[in-house]
Amino acid sequence: MITINSKWNSIKETNTSKMAISILQSKSRNKLQAMRLRRNGSSRNQRWIERKNKNKIGIRIPNMIAEALRFDKEAGNTKWYDPIKKEMDNLKRLNIFKYHSPDKEFP
Repeated sequence: MITINSKWNSIKETNTSKMAISILQSKSRNKLQAMRLRRNGSSRNQRWIERKNKNKIGIRIPNMIAEALRFDKEAGNTKWYDPIKKEMDNLKRLNIFKYHSPDKEFP
């Protein structure tokens, strides 16, 4: 005859449920930490601006137009200016921007 120790089952069930609870608690803790980081931390764009050594395959990547124009001036070419101008001309051609006089009041 096989006897089942009821204490052993209850201990096993208790350990399993404790482990499940601890896993759920750690997952919720990690989720809360991630939410706090997103809410209180800097955005992906801000982190990119603050990054040093912004290079991709050996090409320096500017964050702002002024930086792109500075790169052109340093290199003595217009490799950044030409695509920026092309993009802006296309946006103007499609009437994306609405120009107002400086004294226009907005509601």
